[in-house]
Amino acid sequence: MQKNIHEAIKPLYPNASIDIDDAQIKRYNIYEVTRCIFRRLRAITQRWKLVLHVGGIFVNVQKLIEVYGDSLMKGVQSRVEIFGDSILKGVQVNPKNLRYYVDNNIDIQMIGGRYSLDVTNHSRFGCTVTKGYAMIEKRLGGNSDSCNAVVMDFGGNDCDFNWKAIAENPDGEHLPNTPIHVFADTYRKIIDLLKKKGILAVLTTLPPLEPQKFFDWFCDGLNKDNVMTWLGTVNTIYRVQERYSRLVEKIASETNSLLVDLRGAFLKHRHIGDYLCGDGAHPNTRGQRIITEAFMEFADMLSGRASPSIPF
Repeated sequence: MQKNIHEAIKPLYPNASIDIDDAQIKRYNIYEVTRCIFRRLRAITQRWKLVLHVGGIFVNVQKLIEVYGDSLMKGVQSRVEIFGDSILKGVQVNPKNLRYYVDNNIDIQMIGGRYSLDVTNHSRFGCTVTKGYAMIEKRLGGNSDSCNAVVMDFGGNDCDFNWKAIAENPDGEHLPNTPIHVFADTYRKIIDLLKKKGILAVLTTLPPLEPQKFFDWFCDGLNKDNVMTWLGTVNTIYRVQERYSRLVEKIASETNSLLVDLRGAFLKHRHIGDYLCGDGAHPNTRGQRIITEAFMEFADMLSGRASPSIPF
C-alpha cells in the first residue's frame, strides 16, 4: 500500500517527499492520510489532482484540504445543513387513514452526536432541485461561514409526472416535473454556489421505488388504461427514476462532490417493497433505518471509525 501511495503521487510531485507510516496506511483512514499528506504538502501551491476512490465514492483530496484543512488540523465541530424532499424529512404513509404524515426515524440527532456534527434539516415535502436552489440561496445569503457541508436529496419529485394530465391525454408529450437537463444544470449551479462559499457538497442517490405500488397509488381515481397506454409498462416509472439517480452519481463524480449511496443501500435487500410505504415511494420505518445506516457508514468512512479499502 505504501508503495502504491508513492507511485500515485510521484508523477504529480516528483520532488515531494511523502512519508506515511505503516500504522496510518493499515487503518485506511482517509482523514488521517489526508492530514498526514496535508502537513507535508501544505507549502506546495500547485493544484493536487490526486483522486481517491473510497468505498465507491470518488473524493478529490484537494477539495478536502481546501474545505476541511483547518478542521482536520483542529478537530472542530462541523455544521451540516440538509436540503431535500419528503424522503429525508421522514414522511410516511399512515396505514390507518392512508394519509401522509411525518414519522421520521432517520436518527439525525444520533448521527450528529456520534460524529460531533451540528445538523439542521431543512427538507420539505414536494421539494424539487429548483425549489432547493432557491432555498439554499436564501439560506446562505451573504454569510459564507453559515455551515461546513450541505447534504442534498433531490430527484424524487423532479422525475415524477403529472399523472392526471397523462390520463387525460395519453397521446400527448409529457415531461417530468423537472426535465432532466434542467435538473442537471440546476444541481451543478447549487454545487458551484457551495464551492464558491467553501462549503462541501454531499449528494444522495434516490432510494428505489416499487413501480406497481407507485402506479396504483398515484393513479388511483384516474383512467389507468390511458396512463398505461402512455407508459407502456409500469417499469418505465422505475427506469425514469433510476436515470435521475444515476445522473446524481455522475454529477457528484464530475464536480468532485461526496456521495451517499442510499439507492445502493436499499438494493442490498431482496424485497424492496418491504421497506417502502403503501405508495411505493416513501421509505417506511424499516426503510428509514436503512437510510440511517447508510449515513452512519458514510460518516464512519470519513471519520476513520470504519476501514474501507482505498486503492490509490
